[in-house]
Amino acid sequence: MVAVTSPMTYLAMSPLDGAVVAAGDRSGQVQLWRTSNLSKIAQWGHPSAPVSVVNFDAAGLYVASAAEDGTVAVWHLDAGQTLPATQIHPIGCRINQLAIMADWNGYAVSCDSNETVAQWKLGTGEIVRQWNLAASKLLVVANNTRWMAGSTRSNRLNFFFVEQFDKSLI
Repeated sequence: MVAVTSPMTYLAMSPLDGAVVAAGDRSGQVQLWRTSNLSKIAQWGHPSAPVSVVNFDAAGLYVASAAEDGTVAVWHLDAGQTLPATQIHPIGCRINQLAIMADWNGYAVSCDSNETVAQWKLGTGEIVRQWNLAASKLLVVANNTRWMAGSTRSNRLNFFFVEQFDKSLI
């Protein structure tokens, strides 16, 4: 068991082998723990807001955290370093979900409480595209494709093909 100082808001486990757990908390801190011996690997923070989501890329090389203030920070596990928290969504706009697309040449996508989806570069935080697609939650359907699915407050499921920016509703 690991003792923490602030209530956890989100947990994620490395997808390939479960060797690393990422925990985000109410104080805005993210901690990485090695599951084999419970040793802390890293810690970084969002200085002004609680962590709203933490997620690994499919290969387990990157872990990203997002906060309730619209910022995102990315940690590279092999390099052992984090990129500073970057404002991706408007200040005060809670990021509900994010997905890292390492196989998409270093891009990530995230959606916020205004139902806006943003595609951005991992290394710089530069926003490449932004759409209001009525997606309050975001899910990457397949790691090696550019399809995403998002659920809405109106109980609809949207499918997005990122290259064409089309959506079809079910």
